[in-house]
Amino acid sequence: MEAYLRPEFLNSLGTVLQGVGTILGALAVCYAGYVGSSTINKWRTQKLEERKIEEAEKIVAAAYNARRHLSYMRSPYIAPQEFAEAERQLVTSGFELSNDPAQRKRLISAQVYYRRFEASHDKIVDLDARFPMARALFGDALEGALEKLGAQFNVLKAFIDIHAQFNPVADDIEFGKKIQAALVRGYPTEDKDEIARTVDDQIRIIESLCLPVLRLVAGKS
Repeated sequence: MEAYLRPEFLNSLGTVLQGVGTILGALAVCYAGYVGSSTINKWRTQKLEERKIEEAEKIVAAAYNARRHLSYMRSPYIAPQEFAEAERQLVTSGFELSNDPAQRKRLISAQVYYRRFEASHDKIVDLDARFPMARALFGDALEGALEKLGAQFNVLKAFIDIHAQFNPVADDIEFGKKIQAALVRGYPTEDKDEIARTVDDQIRIIESLCLPVLRLVAGKS
């Protein structure tokens, strides 16, 4: 018993215990680092998922709004009040309308389409704002679908410009039908409506990439 109380033994024991303490301390630091790293990674993953869900909601909403406004812009029905307001706006702005009934009607109807286009401005801007995060979070396919959907507004705007200048007497009749097909939803038939078909194709791509994310959240709640 006296041997265990000798200074040499006590010094050795102290050294051993100090070494054990150092090892345990190092292990504790490593474990704390592992737990901390794991916690940070989980937090980052959770935040990324939340951002993806939030952006998916915005993308789907923007796409649906764009589809609805494109359909509204191409509505074949022009209400008398809408036509009269477009005519009043042209006259007020100093635009000289033709006395020829057909040409006058064409110019006023073009103004109707311009007014509808202007009313859709906010929806176009909102759709454009979704492009960067669509690519970052979902990839090129979603960004491409959004761009192609948004491009239909530009296509329609180009045909509105042409419609305002088109002369059915001097210009090609077949091209006139192409203008009509762009401006009027379902013309000449639903299955030949290229703009509507393009819009529907892009919506399907957008839904296939975004809705699973939203439905997964709905399933967890």
